[in-house]
Amino acid sequence: MKVGGRQVVKTADGHCLPVNIIRGLPHIQMEPNTAKEFDTLPHVISTQGGEWDPAVLDHMLADDDNWVSKVKQSNDQECYSPFDERGECKHGEPVRADVQVNNPTGPPSEDPDDVEVNFHAADATMETHQA
Repeated sequence: MKVGGRQVVKTADGHCLPVNIIRGLPHIQMEPNTAKEFDTLPHVISTQGGEWDPAVLDHMLADDDNWVSKVKQSNDQECYSPFDERGECKHGEPVRADVQVNNPTGPPSEDPDDVEVNFHAADATMETHQA
């Protein structure tokens, strides 16, 4: 949901199963049902029967020298980037050396218990410049 999805698996029957994202990996919480739940709750078929072979979809794309032309499609949208092919910013003023800029985090904290201050204590007096 943090990137705009609904974070559910919707079955063909219209049931939605919530998906938890833990350390970047999707997890569906499952537990054995009771006999009463088995008899009273709807049964949802989410996979085909038979033995599962996870290697059936294996494919080494990077081994093909012509992989770009095989994956590029004519209707692919171009990704908007504020940077050009060289990594230069397309908008705004050109970067100038020795131009002091404001620190985006604000002035350093005076709190001696502030972890960030203690971690960056050597940098606290340095000026921030455009790079």
